[in-house]
Amino acid sequence: MTTKELYEVIGGNYEKMKENVRTDERITRFARMFLDEGSFHELELAMNADDYKEAFQAAHKLKGICQNMFFEKMYEVVFELTEGLRNCADIPVAKKKFIELKELYTLTTQSITQLT
Repeated sequence: MTTKELYEVIGGNYEKMKENVRTDERITRFARMFLDEGSFHELELAMNADDYKEAFQAAHKLKGICQNMFFEKMYEVVFELTEGLRNCADIPVAKKKFIELKELYTLTTQSITQLT
């Protein structure tokens, strides 16, 4: 899979990422770094423990990473999740968005492992 194909599959903005980092090699390097970044796992642990303060912190961190990587579809979902968790404003929405995020995260990480 090419970096452009990765961004198409996951609903990202390849052109903006390419403009930002200039080469596909750098995109690949940053994408592979995403695999080792732990905020999703922190979020998952916190959501499973109903620890919404910690979940908010992890979601907020993941939101920034998705924004920087131009993972736009995932960013939109984690944005809504973050807002649901903010001051426990809407936990039912946050739980729903977490399920959606988990699917996108799985798709993204599986796709990244297929980069050539």
